[in-house]
Amino acid sequence: IKGPWLKEQMYSQLITSRAISPKRGTIYDTNGKELAISAAVDTVTINPDLIKVSEENKELEEIKTKALKEKVAKAFSEIFELDYEKTLAKVNSTSWLETIVSKVQKDKIDKLKKWMEEEKIYSGINIDEDTKRYYPYNNLASNLIGFCGDENRGLEGLENEFDSLLTGTPGRIITSQDAIQEFIPDQNETLFVAENGNNITLTLDVNIQAIAEKYLEQAKKQAPQIIPEYHKYLRELMPAATNKEKPKTHSAPDKRGSSGTKKYAALFAKHHKPETDILLKPAANIG
Repeated sequence: IKGPWLKEQMYSQLITSRAISPKRGTIYDTNGKELAISAAVDTVTINPDLIKVSEENKELEEIKTKALKEKVAKAFSEIFELDYEKTLAKVNSTSWLETIVSKVQKDKIDKLKKWMEEEKIYSGINIDEDTKRYYPYNNLASNLIGFCGDENRGLEGLENEFDSLLTGTPGRIITSQDAIQEFIPDQNETLFVAENGNNITLTLDVNIQAIAEKYLEQAKKQAPQIIPEYHKYLRELMPAATNKEKPKTHSAPDKRGSSGTKKYAALFAKHHKPETDILLKPAANIG
């Protein structure tokens, strides 16, 4: 009696279309050390319209569907530590697709799969393979390398400049799936293979860069001590004009001159080793 209806319900739960994310290309230093890599993670999405209970009695269907959606939202919020009300709003959404959580580690995905199997709830919940960007050397050369956003798109630095080379081309698979979201190979499966991004090798050397940043950080710590005192010396050398008089012209004397130069020379020597001193020359006239 319900043959056509049951067949339709079966296909709505059995057939799935999933995006296949390409692996973003790796950025290497000149010696082949990885500066930016992509690791496999998962993204959980839902089809809100498919999270429902089908009954001939529409009133009963509505009550059961409401309870099911609340149950699913509660599970998502507990497993992925999400706000329940916001998650429930997504589960009740009229959109075809909603993202529950992106780039999740395997342990939490395993918890979700276990819950789905125990509760026998599968329809409308999708677990898609994705990638997440990692930087093994943390902030080293970060201004040069840049970073990626949530959609694996480069936002700054080389990640942005060479985004089209690194990104690759997404794929898609249209096939059947079983109750725990695993694919069931069949003759009707349609696969569009994802093309991974290209790798980039830089002339930058990680070891040299680390040394350079170390000494730059040391110089930054010294700068706050030197610069304010140097500015104070300049203010003494160039007094502000008052009563609309033309400012007096001052000549910065050389080493053999006044105590002002000697004062700065002493200050400079205080913060610099002799072998790294910069040769100070007499300044030009300052008007």
